[in-house]
Amino acid sequence: PELSGHKDLVFAVAWSHDGELFASGSLDRSVILWTEQHEGTLKYSHSDAIQCLAFSPVTSLLLSCAVGDFGVWSADEKNVQKQRISGRCASCAWSRDGRQQEGRIRCHDLVKKVAIYGHKLAVQLSDRLHIYRQIKGDGENEQLEYTLSERINKAFDCSLLVIGGPPGRETILIGLREGQVCKLFVDNPFPVQVLKLNGPIKCIDISATRKHIAVVDDSGLCVVFDAKTKEVLFEEPNCNSVAFNSDNEEIICYSGSSKLTVRARGYPGHQQRLFVSSRLHKPQISVARKWVELPK
Repeated sequence: PELSGHKDLVFAVAWSHDGELFASGSLDRSVILWTEQHEGTLKYSHSDAIQCLAFSPVTSLLLSCAVGDFGVWSADEKNVQKQRISGRCASCAWSRDGRQQEGRIRCHDLVKKVAIYGHKLAVQLSDRLHIYRQIKGDGENEQLEYTLSERINKAFDCSLLVIGGPPGRETILIGLREGQVCKLFVDNPFPVQVLKLNGPIKCIDISATRKHIAVVDDSGLCVVFDAKTKEVLFEEPNCNSVAFNSDNEEIICYSGSSKLTVRARGYPGHQQRLFVSSRLHKPQISVARKWVELPK
């Protein structure tokens, strides 16, 4: 079904942790909350175009970031209070426990991406990657504070994926312009090369058990490797992006040439034609799938 509400391009979509709500943010400066039945329940505005959205992992709190301000929506509050910022919001993330703590890290550079895992914070800047460690903020009413623990002085024009790991050995997977796929461990400043391709890496993903790695290079070739033996399991041309199913090791999804393909290992892929619009794929408990149209 088509959802009427926004007057311009939709830039961001996010689901609540319980799957009962989802939110959409648009160039028209508005955020709309929708029910699972695709009914709009609330609409509020920012002073600029919406850049990113993120629901708390434990509550229904919604963090919405525009170009020059951000706000936190709560079902208990009638109004959404906005906080102006001097820079441009480009990315946002909640801590794993969803606590409402605040702190500021001055990076003095463009922040491309942020990711949080436990007490570690990874910040991708224009020409380097910083990894911070939380040193305060666990106590009641204690100000959140981070300290820089690792600095990797290299410009990563890359696809970046935080994949976690044992405490103190959390891992970031990166695909580089030079064709390398590397692992970065938070306790080791030296990258570990996993794969080497002939062209720049556009997109990477790793399966739930970390047995398989999928890579899309600059030519649009999607290649799935065995992470241990480096054996090529299959290739698919004309791809833009790829993602593994988070529950089933054998299911992978990739897009390209205006088509979305879902494939299980050993079986031909099922293709769904894509259209030029903002679309949301909603998996159901049953075999059926639903597509929710988000108007531009």
